[in-house]
Amino acid sequence: MSVISIFGLRVRTPVIVSVLSVLVIAVTVWWWLIPHDATRTPLTSRQPAPIQNLYQGNGFGISSSRSQMRVSYSFQLQNDNKSIIYVQHMGASGLGLSLIRRATWSTSIPILSQRSQLFIVTFHVTNCALVANASWPLTFDVRTYGGPWQKFHLYPMGEGNQPWQLTMSSSVCKN
Repeated sequence: MSVISIFGLRVRTPVIVSVLSVLVIAVTVWWWLIPHDATRTPLTSRQPAPIQNLYQGNGFGISSSRSQMRVSYSFQLQNDNKSIIYVQHMGASGLGLSLIRRATWSTSIPILSQRSQLFIVTFHVTNCALVANASWPLTFDVRTYGGPWQKFHLYPMGEGNQPWQLTMSSSVCKN
């Protein structure tokens, strides 16, 4: 059996191999047990970063087909959070509006910090008189890397002081 001298101590090789193996296994287990987050959250904070700095970027677009009573609303979603966020399942039906094409994908859409992403939601106007006159939120699911999915309510802009859904539906609800 071979013997190695470490700091003046004579140690057998199998003992060194065993101690190093246990140390490697312990560090590996510790590494996999602690949560890792790409949002640069300090290790003392295990909570995901709050998602609050999302808003509509400049402008919006509306396209419509009066014969089909179909309208689409397009806008930029701006991420001013300190980390990347992920968005999915944008849009829902409401009074007078039936969601045709939800802005959804097989995976979530990432929006980098300080960047924006174009989204388009399409509706069938079922009853012009029922479209809400008050501000109506556009809902979607959002999360940070490794964080839980949360519902987010965005109140997009319409023309002037008009809610977005009235501006959008007015393109097919004209007399």
